[in-house]
Amino acid sequence: MGTKDDEVSSTGIVDPNGAGVGLTIGITTYERPEGLARALESIFSQRLDGDHRVEVIVVDDGSKSEKFHDYWDLLSNREVDCRFSLIMLRNPVQSGGPSAGRNLVIDKATSDYILFMDDDDRLAEDSLGPLCDYLLQSDAQRISLRYRRGSRSSYLRPDVRHERLDIVESLWTMLPGSVYRTADVRHSGSRFPEGVHYGEDSEFVLHFSTRSENFAALCDRDYIIMGDPLPGESGHLSQGRGSWEDFLRNLLAHIGRFSRIIEASSLPLYVRDQLAIKALVHRPVLSYQIIRRISDHGDDDFATELLTEYSMVIKQRLPRGIILRESEKLGIRPEMTCVLDVDLKNLRKIRQEKGDQ
Repeated sequence: MGTKDDEVSSTGIVDPNGAGVGLTIGITTYERPEGLARALESIFSQRLDGDHRVEVIVVDDGSKSEKFHDYWDLLSNREVDCRFSLIMLRNPVQSGGPSAGRNLVIDKATSDYILFMDDDDRLAEDSLGPLCDYLLQSDAQRISLRYRRGSRSSYLRPDVRHERLDIVESLWTMLPGSVYRTADVRHSGSRFPEGVHYGEDSEFVLHFSTRSENFAALCDRDYIIMGDPLPGESGHLSQGRGSWEDFLRNLLAHIGRFSRIIEASSLPLYVRDQLAIKALVHRPVLSYQIIRRISDHGDDDFATELLTEYSMVIKQRLPRGIILRESEKLGIRPEMTCVLDVDLKNLRKIRQEKGDQ
């Protein structure tokens, strides 16, 4: 990916000697010309004051359609404002996920900070200028951003700018839509795991965060608007493929990798426990998807195998008492007791009594 023949640079340059801040926005895309056009327009239409410079790197993951190629050719000839630069990279062979493209952005970025976006995301109106103004005076290594999906905004309460967050507070979101200090990303060795189609984004966020010390969150306004693929366009690059069995195996593998990232960090034990609680117990996807899907699976042997694996992963990282205490807060202590005891029969009984609650 990213050979010289695949790279196109459009008008604009990031001035390393300028008085403003340099921000690289990395966008991975696949067969979504209309979504990509909308995302780019949300960037290039922003107002930038001062000497801020924004470098936009777009990485296409091997799109083949004529429609996408026509747009790509049109985009390569687009002129942008002098405060922006546009770099276009293409992977001739589809990697099947956003990780390879995002890693290429890390390698190619020339700015002080990196912001990752999907091609169905947009920058909120008049958000880029205030963001760059903040980056100019910030020393945070990761700055999480308030985002909106539909009519609902997600953010760390209250709706202000939060400084000097601890690592647990900073992980109110594990989506990659944060701003990262480029030098620290490279120094940490954090990469998006390639060949992974579930959880690669949150694994990157967790890995980088366990190797950082200074966190902030901008929650005073919406900065990112998250969307879905437009009608007729390709599904998400990171969308899981295959059956529910494949999905559950991928999810359990993700949990295992999460646990290993926490354990490999040099953080104090009590902080690692807090992270494990947040990542392995409190995440709704676990109680809804793993417990529900395992208990609903018709193959007893397969369900027991997955239940055993799930039980082993969380018991290796957290004491039983902590797991049950935290599960009580979520209202799933009976289910989690069955998980820890690998008791499929009673898990199904509890799920049946609760129905779809």
